[in-house]
Amino acid sequence: MTVGGLNPGFLVGGVVQNFGSSFKVTNSPYFLIEGDEYDTAYFDKGPKFMHYLPELAIVNNVEFDHADIYRDLECRQTRF
Repeated sequence: MTVGGLNPGFLVGGVVQNFGSSFKVTNSPYFLIEGDEYDTAYFDKGPKFMHYLPELAIVNNVEFDHADIYRDLECRQTRF
């Protein structure tokens, strides 16, 4: 991120070792966010990332996770 000189802000689900934080706010026009597939709230069982409005999305890996919500890798929800 910083090596390319773009200095984007970011928000992720864990602490990034290079920055010692899970977020960074900058003046850059670029902002990276980790899409969270977990449900949004008790009243909204859709994935959080469905509320994001990105200009560009990059999917870099897909794995079976959150079996309490998704039945299988095809993402058929069990609680909708």
